[in-house]
Amino acid sequence: MAIVSEKNVGKIHVFSSETQYTNNKSKMSDNDIAMVKLNLIDQLKGNSSPVLTALIDWDRMKTLNGGTDVRNYSDSTTGLKTYGGDSSFPDVSGGTSRKGTILLKQSYLNFDKLLVIGSGDNAFYCISTIWDIWDFKNTMNMGGAVNLFTGVEAHWYIRPHTPTGMAPLSTTTTFFIYDQNSSIVEIYGVTYTN
Repeated sequence: MAIVSEKNVGKIHVFSSETQYTNNKSKMSDNDIAMVKLNLIDQLKGNSSPVLTALIDWDRMKTLNGGTDVRNYSDSTTGLKTYGGDSSFPDVSGGTSRKGTILLKQSYLNFDKLLVIGSGDNAFYCISTIWDIWDFKNTMNMGGAVNLFTGVEAHWYIRPHTPTGMAPLSTTTTFFIYDQNSSIVEIYGVTYTN
């Protein structure tokens, strides 16, 4: 345990999210103290409303798919329209035989969390997983295929970031598929307002 005294403290920084802390920690001195506000504080102050930003670049994927929407599953009862991973984008997927690539409009690292919403191939139900960005980034760097959905039987495995024998490797804006038995409704970047 470190004892803090008035003489050895630089500045005290309070960040609204782990992402904000990560983006600013290199600017801090060794004597500075950093704190990240807890969600409870935000909730008590009424600042816990998330802002959702749709990340999948459906327009670019449609263009790369010859003008045909890649969301190939739909259900008239639910209104869901989902991507079953049946499209190939040779210019970005490493060849015509690789299907299921997901292209994002911007890096997932720009957000506090990821909300992944999916369904089965019948587009009849929804499943969702919320990832903290630090957890998702860490998991993507572990070296194995990563399931976008946690704790459910459905899976959409993507290739990791780390250099393994699983090339091509996913980036922060392109997820290369490894295997799937489900479909994707949307991936949202989640930011919490202050």
